[in-house]
Amino acid sequence: MDNEKQLSENRSQQNKIGENMLSFPKVVKLDEKNCIGYVITTSVLGDRKKRDIPPFFHEVYDNNKLAGLWDNECRNMYCIFDMHSNGADFDYYIATDNKAGLHKNGYAHITIKEAEYVTVELLKKNHTAVSEIMMFLRGQWMGENG
Repeated sequence: MDNEKQLSENRSQQNKIGENMLSFPKVVKLDEKNCIGYVITTSVLGDRKKRDIPPFFHEVYDNNKLAGLWDNECRNMYCIFDMHSNGADFDYYIATDNKAGLHKNGYAHITIKEAEYVTVELLKKNHTAVSEIMMFLRGQWMGENG
């Protein structure tokens, strides 16, 4: 019975993940990108990220704060986790391509290094939905797909 229960729980989690993923994960090669946007510093300790990220995300997304930084051709939005050396704290960026080379005060700047990345489009219903997708990507999908 334990195996059947675990299988049922796994199917239930995959169904929830499937409802929130709008595209299947894929590996893409990105050229180096200079990005501009907004940043907060938070931590995995004490579930601080769970308290900090959702209101920050909604402040930027719901108020369309990247719109003034987009050019006519590019409306990419990147959510970037930049870990600190202590392994617990990280900077969380919500940014877009900085093709115009803007250097405005009050905005955060980060360079995404040329590399292969996993990309997925998702429906952000809540923190739990995003966390489940991130855990699936790191815990299962990346292990199965290199």
